[in-house]
Amino acid sequence: MRRLGFTLIELLVVIAIIAILAAILFPVFARAREKARQASCLSNCKELCMATLMYVDDNDDAIPWCYYGRYTWCCVIFPYVRNQQIYVCPTHGDNGLGVTRVEPVIGIPINTYGYGWNIGTSWNDQPGPAQGWYYTDGLGYRPDLPWPQCYRPFSRLGQLPQPAETVMLGDLSAIPGVWCQLIYGYTTDTGSLLPAYHNDGGNYAFCDGHAKWLSADSACAQRRLFTAYED
Repeated sequence: MRRLGFTLIELLVVIAIIAILAAILFPVFARAREKARQASCLSNCKELCMATLMYVDDNDDAIPWCYYGRYTWCCVIFPYVRNQQIYVCPTHGDNGLGVTRVEPVIGIPINTYGYGWNIGTSWNDQPGPAQGWYYTDGLGYRPDLPWPQCYRPFSRLGQLPQPAETVMLGDLSAIPGVWCQLIYGYTTDTGSLLPAYHNDGGNYAFCDGHAKWLSADSACAQRRLFTAYED
């Protein structure tokens, strides 16, 4: 009686076909999973934006500062959020800075933040008292810095000429860099600090209340997205 079965060559061929299919499908599955995380992150950005707009409505149209000494914009809008998890991007996780200080009011370590405020910065390398980071763009305002380093032309939302084209907040970069830019905002001088871990892009919420995904290259190329006024 003849025995039926696979030869070793046939078995190896089947295993090779399965391995090829797995190599093709695994990246697709990973991309689909990241797409779901991207959608959850976009929802977080939208919720934070809506909470900020409620703060603005309750405070005579005043835009929150990015930094209040011991407090940040995250703390200021927390009464309108009441949910710690909204501050955590499902993809971002720990930003790698090793910061362990717990944010007052919210009660979560600042290195777990997934979102930042729109700070436009530039570095003045000239020696002397003028050397340092200048917050002269976007919505970033630092009351602890001397003039003109804390300059911001608009303090109220109604003063923004292009709210639909001005980023309010969004994904943080995962690339280590300047502390204030990573934790609370962006730089417009280079694309290296813009987020790219949501399928090569990041989620942004704008001052008119809408939120959307942008590729890192697209966001970097459109400086106006991060400015509160025309250059």
